[in-house]
Amino acid sequence: MLYSKLKNFVQYSNYSCRVLNALHGVCVFSGLLRKLDLFKVFESVDTSSRVSFLDIDLFTLDMAGRVVVGWPGASAENPPAKEVTPDGGESTHSTVLYLASRLIIGDVETPDKEVNVTGAQVTMTRASIDYTAVNVSQRRASELSNHGDDRPDSARSEDSDNNAPSMMPVPPPPRQDPVALDDKTAPINGGGAAGNAKPKKGKKTTGAAQVPEKLSSRQVKAELDSVFQAFARSVNLAERGGLWILAQNNIKMLWNVYQCLYVMITSSKPTSILTVETLRSSAAKGFLQISLALHSVCVNMQLQLDQIFAKEKRREKTMESSVFGTQEDEVGGSSLNFERIADDVTLFDARFAYRIFLRTMELLFFTEQWESMADLAFKINAITNCRFVEQVSPLLIYSQHRVIERVLQHNGPDLPQPSFSEYAPSRNPAYAEKYDSPVFRVALAPEDQPDMATRLQVKQVATVSAPSVTRAMQVASVPLDIEDSVAELSRAMDHSQFVSHGLRHARRLLALYMAGHHLGGCKEVVGEGVKCESQVRIDRTPVYIPTTVPQDMKGLRFDKIQEVQFAAIPAHQLNTVIKAYQHASDLLSAKKEVGCQVQAMHELGNLYLHQKNLREANRVWSQAIDILFKATDVLKDWRKATKSRFNDKDSSQVILDKCGLWGSLMVGILVSKIAQYVMKTKVDSRLEMCHFAAACFKSVFRASLPYPLSDVDYASYSIGPDYSTSVGSKSMIDLLPGLDITSDQFRCNSRTLVSSLLWVTNELHRSHYNLISLPTLTLCEFICAHACRDLKRTVLTRLIKIRVLTALQLYSPACDLMAKVLFGSSLPQVESVFGWRSVESEVPNIKFNSCRPIFEAGNLKMMEVLAEKRLSATLSSTYGPELTCQVTTVQSLLRIAIAASFSCVPTDTSTLQIHDFASGEDDHTKKTKRRVRRVGGRTVEQLLESVDNEKYKEDEANSDAEAEATGVTRVLTSPNSKPSFALIAGLLLDAAFQDLSAIYSTLSATPVEDLSPSELDFLIQSLSGLGRVYEVRQQRTEQAQHLMKALNALQKHPLFTSAQQSYNTDNFWDVDARVRLDMKLWMNIRLELTAALLEEVREMGAIGGDTWIDELGRCRMHCAEGISETEKYEDNSLTAQYLYLATLLDLKEGKPIPNILENLVDCIGSLEGGSKVTSVYQYRTYICAKVLHGDLQALSWFQKTDDPLENQQMANRIYNTYLEALQFAVELGFKYGEVMEKRREDEALSTIQAPIKNLFSTTYLPLLAHIKLRIGHCLCRMSVHYDCIRESAMKKSVLKKAVGLLSTALSIARAMSQQQPNLEAEILFQKGRALRQLFILGEIDARSVVVPLKEAITVSFNFNHDLG
Repeated sequence: MLYSKLKNFVQYSNYSCRVLNALHGVCVFSGLLRKLDLFKVFESVDTSSRVSFLDIDLFTLDMAGRVVVGWPGASAENPPAKEVTPDGGESTHSTVLYLASRLIIGDVETPDKEVNVTGAQVTMTRASIDYTAVNVSQRRASELSNHGDDRPDSARSEDSDNNAPSMMPVPPPPRQDPVALDDKTAPINGGGAAGNAKPKKGKKTTGAAQVPEKLSSRQVKAELDSVFQAFARSVNLAERGGLWILAQNNIKMLWNVYQCLYVMITSSKPTSILTVETLRSSAAKGFLQISLALHSVCVNMQLQLDQIFAKEKRREKTMESSVFGTQEDEVGGSSLNFERIADDVTLFDARFAYRIFLRTMELLFFTEQWESMADLAFKINAITNCRFVEQVSPLLIYSQHRVIERVLQHNGPDLPQPSFSEYAPSRNPAYAEKYDSPVFRVALAPEDQPDMATRLQVKQVATVSAPSVTRAMQVASVPLDIEDSVAELSRAMDHSQFVSHGLRHARRLLALYMAGHHLGGCKEVVGEGVKCESQVRIDRTPVYIPTTVPQDMKGLRFDKIQEVQFAAIPAHQLNTVIKAYQHASDLLSAKKEVGCQVQAMHELGNLYLHQKNLREANRVWSQAIDILFKATDVLKDWRKATKSRFNDKDSSQVILDKCGLWGSLMVGILVSKIAQYVMKTKVDSRLEMCHFAAACFKSVFRASLPYPLSDVDYASYSIGPDYSTSVGSKSMIDLLPGLDITSDQFRCNSRTLVSSLLWVTNELHRSHYNLISLPTLTLCEFICAHACRDLKRTVLTRLIKIRVLTALQLYSPACDLMAKVLFGSSLPQVESVFGWRSVESEVPNIKFNSCRPIFEAGNLKMMEVLAEKRLSATLSSTYGPELTCQVTTVQSLLRIAIAASFSCVPTDTSTLQIHDFASGEDDHTKKTKRRVRRVGGRTVEQLLESVDNEKYKEDEANSDAEAEATGVTRVLTSPNSKPSFALIAGLLLDAAFQDLSAIYSTLSATPVEDLSPSELDFLIQSLSGLGRVYEVRQQRTEQAQHLMKALNALQKHPLFTSAQQSYNTDNFWDVDARVRLDMKLWMNIRLELTAALLEEVREMGAIGGDTWIDELGRCRMHCAEGISETEKYEDNSLTAQYLYLATLLDLKEGKPIPNILENLVDCIGSLEGGSKVTSVYQYRTYICAKVLHGDLQALSWFQKTDDPLENQQMANRIYNTYLEALQFAVELGFKYGEVMEKRREDEALSTIQAPIKNLFSTTYLPLLAHIKLRIGHCLCRMSVHYDCIRESAMKKSVLKKAVGLLSTALSIARAMSQQQPNLEAEILFQKGRALRQLFILGEIDARSVVVPLKEAITVSFNFNHDLG
């Protein structure tokens, strides 16, 4: 018993020691980041917002296959290019947006000078550290993501990648500095408690924090050594204990630390405190130790596999020599299908181990540790069975040359060395495989052996002399037989496939070409030529002349540095790179390597796009898609190509079955690029491609069973660990457990994937295809937050998802996600490299329940948070001014949408005090009478009151605590408050109006011509948001004026002028804004303007004459221009919207009904002949057009004739029209996730089942109520034609059916939040009329007839306005 306890204690202690070493490294690294930030060591530009910042991993040995030099950031001799604005200064965030963001969060009292010195600098510093989080896990999304960038520069943005190291399964360390700083030091906006720490009394504080006097390079070097050694110790301990998963996780954390610092150095101006050489010298030893430990793990795993297969007598060829496979498996890249050895990461990540080995060799090369590099190269060739000999052996032979030079310089023995001469015959012919075996041993000379007898004497241990340095330089611990190494390389090259050399060579040329474009190092490519700087300079970097075919390595001795180290090739060699890819693609096609061929064609298309050759890019990408589907012209009819044989699978499942996991993602990326860069003018064709891409991305979720099938289920679905699993939300720990989809950059580049996902989502959202975009947003959020660890892209993705959910009126998940953004919850943590960023205040446990009325306590609390909560100063600094304005705009749109779901005139709450909310009538409380009964001497009322008082006190205490935690005022949930629809809507609208006005007032101070694309985008969003505020307030004239201002701003900006179409920028936010600043935005704004002007035609807003018509134009003029524009750009959806508005305008102006019916027929025809996948917006328009068509038919026909037979036939025809509209309304509710009851025997009885999941939907609930009302009225008219005596039974049946339909419509109208009194009164009136007919037939009593009629009178009397 004691032994078992002691054993468990030792095991736990060993595990704790391994974990604590890793935590110690993370803490020291966190403190180092704080110091670098505090002392402003790196005056970094915001690389996350720079389009020209390429992935530095592309130029490393593990990606390029050779040591690449001559690019900015490769060494201290080549400082990175400094970003310069057109005015000559360094680029910062937009000054206008920065001032707007400070105005939004309430920081308006800070002087302008202080803002520019402290606040802006802090924002840039935090933004630069946020960018390091992108590189922390080596799968970051694209700062270079060129979605929306019309410049053909995709070659820069596509061919860069990051691996996907998983995070260590331990809790994050504390955010306090582990290294003791001066007491006067305080972090600047560091977040958490430290960021909000109050200054000590008696000490003066200035705008900037006081810092210690000096930070030396020696201190930084010491901390770097401590970080890498701590991780190395944790890896060694985990490897010795057999905890291989823990060892690999610690290795990935060390990788993340190195990448974080490397990006900070290469993206900033040179500094002497921390240079690339300092980082490499500190990291080389740690990387060498973890590489040796990882090699030991590989050896042990190989031994276990050999024993298993030998015992079961099922030894397979792929497992015979190495866990990395054999040379026959190497084709130059990764397959698009699952590879058992490389893709299964449940026990061992072979791809990441390969990257670690080569990155270590690169560090040893730059630090000139030749002997260690040769030893590691031998071990790599041994464990990988010379699979990667093309990358490893040249450095091995070069290091042997350098060791030989050292030995000869110190008068060492001739070759072969005596220590290896005895075993030289046993090494031939494949000595690399025997390097790790027990046969291969080093024979030490007698003079090199220590005197062990002397060392055993304890007293004389200290007197033993140290070994001679000269003697150490004369001998080597690795074989120096260069001829054997060259012969081994030749044999391995003979056994390898030539196609692998061709593909690797093409990718190497691509890396060398792109190295010259890092940070804008070369000018833009135009057509077939290249524009370069004309200047004379001396370039001391090695010259490499590229060729289209790979170089023959058999005749090389690798004794010159030019043979192992290549410099960036000039821009005029682009055609050589293209020809190399064409040659590699032809070889792969002949070898039938489909996966690598498609990848090569993808990269070739990127180069054509970079060359502005859109025709060739489209041809190559389309051909790659046809190859994956094994069909021709897939893009012309992709629905037919993705249709299952028996219609038992959806398109996503078919795509997964045909193309595989990575093939589906590749097709989605290719289709999105074709839609983005090729199909720019045809809106419908581009939307079809977006649908195809969305189906491809959704196929990832078909690879695992737990994922939902319906699109609406992804509204509250999340993937990844550490998510708060609240009621009603679902989550998965990992996307595909045991599989890393971004392990190979050329197969699935995380940057390209995120760029494509965001672009497709934006396009679908702008065209109102919001449901289809939910799965893509879920995938994008997982990639950004968990795989890439990119804080800003994570927030940006969540904001887009909130926009989509708001448009879908799914306010419950939208409010939950908005709370996460406002409180900074579940954001990638920067300092600790893994885990989540700590929040300043805990996110309150408040949920918006769309199944309950707005007057529920939880819903009212969420309204208070949504109306009053703003971003804190720390979060605003972390997000940056662009994201701060984005958060404010999205929050305002969510407020406006919720307020618009109430049918009321909002109250102006800007001048109200808190006590004013306690006055007025309550919309949701109704007094009920109870019978007086006594229990134990007290009435039931007294008992219930006592229970309610206890519960009331508890709820009040919880509400006060939540209000204090969130920092909001209890306006709606205070004990004396009496909230109403008007008060809630007014509170939300006033908050939205205040925030949007702050953005608009700041941006409007600058001329429109001088605004950047991102600033223009925010100006348009603020004007559109203010217009929606006026729309809910029933002020259509003001709405139309703001929308007209938005159109004028678009018309005046250089982006929309023909003379300055080539507006160029290097800022990501400008590139992202240019996606939305197009003709689609113009047509959408014109549609809103037309709808606003339509409501002014002979309505309550037309007050004071028609003076506004001259300024805004007439509604019919905008309808005509809108129809012509939409037809020109082939947008059938918007064409139908304009036709429907023109129909309503004709109806208001009293045009003849036949003419109105013609317009309706055109509207319905354009919707039916448009896209095959109909959006929710189109569903609604189609249903409204069908209902209006039936109403006008009934009105025109019943006025023409009194023939009973013709009236009966027409009534049946109108009844069928309403039934068709009802079917679409039921289908629409089903798409929103409601439980819909479909009656096949009688489709008129199809309805929504209780409980209704979303009472705040104004999309399908009012439509269901209106259609049920019309069907009931139509049945009543049809019952008139039945004879009361001969057809009495049939007449009673029809009337009872009509009463049932009207009762269902009444229950829906009363349940939804947008209660329409006119609709409710009409339903009650028609129900009373139907009951009156049943009373005449003797089916019911008179009291049943009076009740609905009396309620109709009451409802009509209580409400004195009709908002439509």
